[in-house]
Amino acid sequence: MAPTPAAATPTTANPNSQSSGSSSAPAKTLKTGTGGGSSAPIARDARLNNPEPPYPQESRRRGEQGRVVLKVRVTKEGTAESVEVEHSSGFRRLDMIARKTVSRWRFIPAKQNNVAVADWAGVTIIFKLGN
Repeated sequence: MAPTPAAATPTTANPNSQSSGSSSAPAKTLKTGTGGGSSAPIARDARLNNPEPPYPQESRRRGEQGRVVLKVRVTKEGTAESVEVEHSSGFRRLDMIARKTVSRWRFIPAKQNNVAVADWAGVTIIFKLGN
């Protein structure tokens, strides 16, 4: 049986940003009053081809599951400048593979007034074993 990759659920977090015009998903309407063209970094878009983290074999054997919440500093070029574990899954192996994988992802950078800027993004990776 081939290993199943972990599911990634991106979230948007701007812990150091006070922009009220940020949006965490394209489906949401941007708030008005802060200038048009503002958005948060995007990790999940079909054009980015970001891979899911592989499920570590040792973690499978041990029955390790959990959710890793990462805080990612996204450059204005759309690369991950830094990736920190904000909330651990409780298993170092899962945290590290999530961090390593996301550090290689491409992002659509945040925008302020239609200009790409560096900003923080939150990415949640869920490691769940099937029955």
